[in-house]
Amino acid sequence: MTVWNEMSDSAMDLLFAALDYAVENAEISEYGFTPFSFRDNGDGTRGLTRFVADGDLAESVRAGRKALEVAPEGTVAVTLAWDGYLTHEGERTEAVFVEAHEIGMPKSVLLGQRYVRVDGKLQTLGNPILQAETDPLVRVLRGETE
Repeated sequence: MTVWNEMSDSAMDLLFAALDYAVENAEISEYGFTPFSFRDNGDGTRGLTRFVADGDLAESVRAGRKALEVAPEGTVAVTLAWDGYLTHEGERTEAVFVEAHEIGMPKSVLLGQRYVRVDGKLQTLGNPILQAETDPLVRVLRGETE
């Protein structure tokens, strides 16, 4: 996959920070967590936004995608993370997903990290799995004064 190989180190750092945070959130509740986004800005700051929509988890993920279509000027990269299920090699497990988009790249990447719960603790299974290249999360940058 070409976008994966071309992402900058800083965009990869954001992706894996979101993945780590998603795993932490998944451990807190066996019922899933509220989808969230990290956004890195050109000035070195990072923001966190959670997405809550009426309905279910899928509706909150859709709300996150919609909100991320337009990002403030100066945004360098964004992620969208949620909890769900992943089937890998015929085995279905719980998993966290992180979609990451570096501004200027033609696509986003989607990673899944499988996990199981053992005695109330979350244990990750293997390494994160690159799921796909997806349409870019951010489609438009807008000026702060608009």
